[in-house]
Parts: sequence; structure tokens; C-alpha cells
Amino acid sequence: ESVSSRAPRVNVIQPRPSGIVRVTDQPATFHAFESVDLYAMVSGYLKTQAVDIGSRIKKGDVLATIDAPREAKAFEEAAAMLEQSKAHVDQAKARVDAAIAERDAARAAIGQAESDVDRLVARRQLAEKSFHRIKDLSERNAIERKLLDEEQHGLDAATAAEQTARLTVQTVKAQLATAEAKVSQAKADVAEAEAAVNTAKARLDTARVNVEYTKILAPFDGVVTHREFHPGAFIRSASDGGITPLLSVKRTDRMRVAVQVPDRDVVLA
Repeated sequence: ESVSSRAPRVNVIQPRPSGIVRVTDQPATFHAFESVDLYAMVSGYLKTQAVDIGSRIKKGDVLATIDAPREAKAFEEAAAMLEQSKAHVDQAKARVDAAIAERDAARAAIGQAESDVDRLVARRQLAEKSFHRIKDLSERNAIERKLLDEEQHGLDAATAAEQTARLTVQTVKAQLATAEAKVSQAKADVAEAEAAVNTAKARLDTARVNVEYTKILAPFDGVVTHREFHPGAFIRSASDGGITPLLSVKRTDRMRVAVQVPDRDVVLA
């Protein structure tokens, strides 16, 4: 037997600076990473429930549905109110257009009436001149009296026509003021109708949310650990005082580990 075969075998390590390794073995408990109790947000009868205790679920799955006809009707009513409010906006805008047209017509009428006044003033002035000429001839007995009467009648008619035209100008100006007030009122009605549309949209959004609340969705991937109701049971919403969760689910793809570490090892952990 050779000398090398009789030599002892040893394992050699390279020394390096380090601390003393300290190990402790302790019991531990495992908990679901997330645990959620699912409550109903609307009251109604449990319509369907597709899961039971132990069912595996995926995030977004519909776990249960609640029959809440009031919320459905409220949604339909809110949708109808929105359409009605939009129709009121269209009607208000049409009234604005009509009021603007009326205002523009009044402005045009003022121009026409003022033009008539200028024309009738000229006619009255011409009638005055003609009357004074005939009057002068009448005073000298150069013409018959009836010609003076005719000129007086023409002058009176021209004066009356001028006064009527001036009154017409005032009337049309008053109509213009009324038309401008109608335009302002119609624009205010449009603003009010548009505000009503925004209110109707908000009500529709609220009704839509309430309808969505009739579906109980899975908040994450996990497993159902508790159920309390069966289809047909009346579910009271949490806002109405319901204190019993519809379902309890736990997330199991990731766990929490709780270990009781002795006080002497806490500072070293």
C-alpha cells in the first residue's frame, strides 16, 4: 500500500472576515395576502350567484347579481330626462334665432320708418310753401277761396302723415327694445336648458353607477371562503344598514407568513 493512500483526507476552506451565524427555528402561520368581505351597494333580491365556498375566481368575474328594478327604472328615467333636456336646449336655441330675427326686422323697420319721416317732412314743407303762396294770392283776391281751402287740407294731411310717421318710429323703437329683451331672455333660457342637461347627465351617471352596483365583481384572483345568502334571499345594502357580507374572498397566489421571533433574536433578525 502506498503512502499517499494511507494519508488522511481533509476539506479546506478559505478563511474570510465574518460574524457568527445564528439560526433559530420557530413555528409560523400563513395568511392570505388579501382578504375582502363583499357587501351589496344596492338593496334587492339575490338573482344569481355563480360561486360557492372554495370556488376559484379571477379578477373582474361576476360573482353574484342582485335584482334591483328600482335602479333599472331610475336609469331609464334619467336617460329619458337627459333626452328631454337636450330637446329643451334645441327649443331654446330656436327661440334665440327667432328673437334675433325679430330684432333684426325691428332694426330694419326703424330705418324704413325714419326714412318715411324724412320724406314726409319734405312733403309737409312743400305743402307749407304752397299754402303760403296760395294764401298770399287769396289775400289779394287773385284766386278763389276754395283753392286756399284745398291747400290747407293738403298741408293738414302732410302734417298728420309726418306725425304718424314719427309715432311709427317710436313704436318700432319700442318693438326693437322688446325684441332685444326677448333675445336676452332666450339666451338665458339656453343657459338654463344647458345647465339642466348637465344635471340630467349627472343623474344618469349616478343611475348607471347604481345599476353597475347590482353586479358583485371579484376584486382579485383568489378563492371564495364564505357565503351567507342563496338566490332569492333579500339583500340589504350596506348604506341601508346591511351588516352581513354577501361573500368573503381571499387572495391565495401570494401569502403572508407570520413568525414569532424570540426577543433575544429580534435585534439580530
